[in-house]
Amino acid sequence: VEVPDTYLKGRKPEDFCAMHVRGDSMYPDFRDGDIVLMLKQNNHKPRGEIGVISYGDDEITIKRINDVPSGDWLKLVPLKPVSPAQTIEGTDPERYRIIGIPRVLIREF
Repeated sequence: VEVPDTYLKGRKPEDFCAMHVRGDSMYPDFRDGDIVLMLKQNNHKPRGEIGVISYGDDEITIKRINDVPSGDWLKLVPLKPVSPAQTIEGTDPERYRIIGIPRVLIREF
């Protein structure tokens, strides 16, 4: 996916990556089949923001990120109220990694 120049803002295209959304837990903002262009992050915890998180052995999800200042747990909250939130406990950085923050949504009609 090519990054539009208006979103670079002094960054390199390599600072971004794309994710294909599957499922509907983030509906209506993100829908099954959408492509999300995100700005890569290095474990920055965007409190209350939506982020892309890698956790477990090979799970990647896009959710609202809530945590506590002590860093003892991270709660991944879907936008769709009927979908359950996920909690990742522990301070071990191997348990999860913030991959990026969504910047551009690509949706085909």
